[in-house]
Amino acid sequence: MNANPEIPLQKGQPLSDADQRLKALFDAMDKNQFDFFDQAAKRIIELCTGMLGVLLAVVALGKDFPPAYLQGHPILQALVVAALALLVGALLSAVLAVWPRRYTFYEHDLSAMRREWERLFHLKARWVRGAYALFFAGMLCLAVLLAALVVGA
Repeated sequence: MNANPEIPLQKGQPLSDADQRLKALFDAMDKNQFDFFDQAAKRIIELCTGMLGVLLAVVALGKDFPPAYLQGHPILQALVVAALALLVGALLSAVLAVWPRRYTFYEHDLSAMRREWERLFHLKARWVRGAYALFFAGMLCLAVLLAALVVGA
């Protein structure tokens, strides 16, 4: 009997080799999503710490603070602050993506187990997407800052 009356049952054919490979590919992708999110978040953490280190070295650890190219340029100063805030936000979002969490293990309830898996999946995906968006925005601020410095030189 059809579980969903809105979707008619389709008579199927055996899967071709190409269809089986495609199904296996999607199964593997589904199986590896948590590892992918963890690796992506760890990579964002690496990139953010590297960029924050470079930004700190260039802006704050020079001979003069603030550097001459930022003195008297409030827009450039705002771009530096925005890039700093966005990169720190991306770093925190990525850390929250890999943060260990408690989960409820429903040993005898597959529906509840699926809901818990979906909850954890969406939580991790949200933090990783946020980290990427913030990192992209921070890099955009740095690109605009660099372009303004080059044009103004």
